[in-house]
Amino acid sequence: MKNSYASVWLIYYNQIIFLSWHDIHIYLSRFASYFTSYFWKSNIKILGFKKSIAFFLFLFTFSLLLFIILYNPMQTDIGSKIRELRELNGFSQEQLAQILEVSRPTYAQLEAGNRKIKAEELKKVAEIFDTTVDFLLAGEDIKPKKVRNEMKKEFKNLILYILNKVGAKYNVGKVVLYKLLYFAEFDYYELTQEHISGYPFIRLPMGPAPLGFNQLIEEMEDDKSITPVITPFGNYYQQRYIPNKEAGTNLSIDQKKCIEEVLTRYSDCSAAEISALSHDDKPWQMAKDMEPISYEFVKYREYPFSPIERLKQLEQNYVDINASGIFSDLAQESNVYANY
Repeated sequence: MKNSYASVWLIYYNQIIFLSWHDIHIYLSRFASYFTSYFWKSNIKILGFKKSIAFFLFLFTFSLLLFIILYNPMQTDIGSKIRELRELNGFSQEQLAQILEVSRPTYAQLEAGNRKIKAEELKKVAEIFDTTVDFLLAGEDIKPKKVRNEMKKEFKNLILYILNKVGAKYNVGKVVLYKLLYFAEFDYYELTQEHISGYPFIRLPMGPAPLGFNQLIEEMEDDKSITPVITPFGNYYQQRYIPNKEAGTNLSIDQKKCIEEVLTRYSDCSAAEISALSHDDKPWQMAKDMEPISYEFVKYREYPFSPIERLKQLEQNYVDINASGIFSDLAQESNVYANY
């Protein structure tokens, strides 16, 4: 008789464990069918009517609890919240699927609530959208820490500022622009614990890259902010961007100083040179492939990438300043950080 009970449960378990949420009622119906045909007819004479009813109620209650565990109504809410965050940030399903290392159809099932999100995927989504796992799990309306449209606006302004400063240089193509944006954002955050825009970067084999950059460029091209061009560079062709207007005035003096220092250090590098440099920077090293690079990783930076460590080094190498206030080249460079 024990084998009979086990057989009933194994049949039912094998059916329910692979269910899809929208078809769960079919599998519950199958269970009822199995129970009726196998258990009820075969074992009612052995257990008696009352014990059979009691066992049926126990099995039904256990199955209901299993259903609640497997089919969490919150899953649909999480999927809807992720979709809303994605659309608010202007990202495609394909882009997030690539970051989560799943196919686009699989990701679409996640948004629809038909696929349970894994813990590591939930953490990645929280990092991308600058929020917390608790926020994604909570049944609250979308209230991002920072309005995403404003973040994109500030990042586009940073792109325009850099292009107006060094975009005419023959070497400043797409890859170099990626890295200039990265060093500007991360250097300023290290110095002030505040963002220029806070825009997310991901780790690619060639170094850090802004998330969804191509879409940003398309938007800037549509509003006539920039004009993409292809130009020869050595034996290759490279993608470059010509600014059609000046950057806005919302960059602070300190932000401009930090950006200018980054441009002085890196804007003459080739794509290969600046990519190699970015590979030696701790934030890129600490991130995983195709995952967001946390701004908090700047605390682990070392000389010569850390602006704070560079300042310490400059202070150690200070030469005497004469009465007329003439600084050495090193002293002049350190002046960039004087107000931080």
